[in-house]
Amino acid sequence: MSYSGEKNIKVSVRGVGNTNRNLREILTRVVDEIGGEVGGHETACGATILKENEDEFIKLLKKNFEVEIIKI
Repeated sequence: MSYSGEKNIKVSVRGVGNTNRNLREILTRVVDEIGGEVGGHETACGATILKENEDEFIKLLKKNFEVEIIKI
């Protein structure tokens, strides 16, 4: 994550190894709840969110990754 301008945060997600997890799908679930934009591929994607949503984004992302780990 990096701050972009006064109001935005850019998020970059990359997969490592063979996890068979769709990172774009996970990121989209989170961003759909807080607002923003998502783009990219299953193993390399990114998003732009508002700085005011940073804490909620991190909380939701952790929650979604915990769900994915349970699926394994």
